[in-house]
Amino acid sequence: MGIPAVCSAVGTNCEVIEHEANGLLASTHEEWIACLERLIDDADLRKRLGEAARKTVEERFSMRASAKLFARVAREAAGRPAQAALEAEAEHQTAL
Repeated sequence: MGIPAVCSAVGTNCEVIEHEANGLLASTHEEWIACLERLIDDADLRKRLGEAARKTVEERFSMRASAKLFARVAREAAGRPAQAALEAEAEHQTAL
C-alpha cells in the first residue's frame, strides 16, 4: 500500500503527481486545507490515491524501471556517447 500525497503544485511535483489520480496538488493555503480534509474524511480516497502513487513510483522511479536508462548511460561512459545519450533520453521521456 502506498501513502496518499498532497504536494505543492510546482516544478517536478506537477510531472509526478496527476491531481486526483495519484495524489493531490495544492497551490494556496485554502487548497492545502481542503486537500488534507478530504484525505482525513475519505478512507476510499486515501486508499485509491495511495495505491496509484505506489504504482507510479514503481513504474517510473524504481531500480527496475531505471535499469535500461542506467545501462545506456553506462554504455555512453564506455565510449558510445552520441547514440547512447539519444537512446537514454528517449527512454526516459517514454517512461514519463
